[in-house]
Amino acid sequence: MKLRLLLAFGIILLAGIFVIAQAGDEKEENAGVTYYGYEEGLEKAKQDSLHVVVFFETTWCTWCKKMDQTTLVDDDVVGLLKNNFVPVKVDGDKHRQLTREYGVRGYPSTWFLKYDGSRIAPIQGYWPAKDFYLLLKYISEYAYEKEQFKSWVEKEMNNKG
Repeated sequence: MKLRLLLAFGIILLAGIFVIAQAGDEKEENAGVTYYGYEEGLEKAKQDSLHVVVFFETTWCTWCKKMDQTTLVDDDVVGLLKNNFVPVKVDGDKHRQLTREYGVRGYPSTWFLKYDGSRIAPIQGYWPAKDFYLLLKYISEYAYEKEQFKSWVEKEMNNKG
């Protein structure tokens, strides 16, 4: 009887550990964009040779919710995210170690990565759709390899005018 009880407890404990370990890799969808968990997103980026955009957020963060409800549902932003990136969401409260590894000090925080997982740059705070779109375009066109964001944006604005 004790052996059976011990075995049942062990199985429940292992199942709980497995569920917790998988918590960082749940998929989420918003405005037709699939957001991946961290590990799954990095694997998909390698497989598809796409940039990664990692959104660090929390459930209590007002600006994170605003970004989800405005910026990340904008048609232009959605188009770039779906076609040129592997979007990843990380809950900073659930994944504190990963949050520390990226040096996140506030929310929302966003990191851009190359397809191999190497880091390009972080941004902090809420970004309106038009500004975030320009940043996504800058990253997706590999412009970061040639020039600073500010000078690239100035050229973009002059080309539109």
